[in-house]
Amino acid sequence: MNYLRQILLLTFIIHILSQTEVKSQSADDLYRKSINYFNLKQYTQALYTINKAMEGDSLHADYYLQRARIQFELGNYDEAIRDCYSILKIKPNQPEVYLLRGHVCMVTESYGGALLFYGKAIKFTDKNNLLFEAFFNRGKAYMELKKYYDAQSDFLSAYEIDSESPELLVALASSYFYMGRTDEALKNLNRAIGIDNENSEARYLIGKIAEKQGDYPLAIDSYEKYLELEPMDADVYNRLADVLYKNNDPTHAISALGKSIELVPANPESYKILGLIYISLKEKEKGCNSLFRAMQLGYLEKYGYDLLDTYLEQCEPEE
Repeated sequence: MNYLRQILLLTFIIHILSQTEVKSQSADDLYRKSINYFNLKQYTQALYTINKAMEGDSLHADYYLQRARIQFELGNYDEAIRDCYSILKIKPNQPEVYLLRGHVCMVTESYGGALLFYGKAIKFTDKNNLLFEAFFNRGKAYMELKKYYDAQSDFLSAYEIDSESPELLVALASSYFYMGRTDEALKNLNRAIGIDNENSEARYLIGKIAEKQGDYPLAIDSYEKYLELEPMDADVYNRLADVLYKNNDPTHAISALGKSIELVPANPESYKILGLIYISLKEKEKGCNSLFRAMQLGYLEKYGYDLLDTYLEQCEPEE
């Protein structure tokens, strides 16, 4: 009888152990599936799957980190931060958590907080991929705060880790541009395009530099190449129209403005540029109507009162 009881007890213990192993393996499988969904940008399925995994294991820091990343991509920032707190209770000073909190600060425009958390990520890691991400993004936070020297310092630290990142080269070029060092900016932009010929941000910034320098043919070429890659950007159609007009090509300038207005019918800047072009072409009625339309759409409130002086001078002369 005792022998039978021992056999039954042993069988029960083996059953419990096997069930625990199956549950653990199942949670790991679900975690890996969630990562696959995440990489495919199927965030709803990724969230459902990681939640199922956490039903079997709610004390795994990697599971919380996976869910926090998913919540971030879904725009659920409060939930992402809650999971970050849970991770730090299990595994203090995990740099990936500070990176994620920095990303939340960036999208919510809390740039001071972003500096803090990216700094912590740098402090608590020696992994190059994490250091690159932290330096690069802290540099972008400094750019938003117009601290261009600090931004450039972080971008150069990231550059020492990966000098072939087109996104970093464009960011570094942007810091040079705002510091007035356009030669260095153009050098990095051309390198970025050499690595990635379809880098739209590099094309745009080259156009902006060329426009500032009065090199309108280069600006036109750069903006047109940008718009081939980003055809829904109404503001760049406006910039293209302006440089076309300055380059004595009003016909194509008006065509570019037509595309801008088609994309964003209530953009007051489009009508301001259009009005100035028509006035230069001696089509005063069309020009004044366009300038008035710009004011109706809120140009003065958004950009300032320069347009009012032009309108009064051109369209409401004193009797």
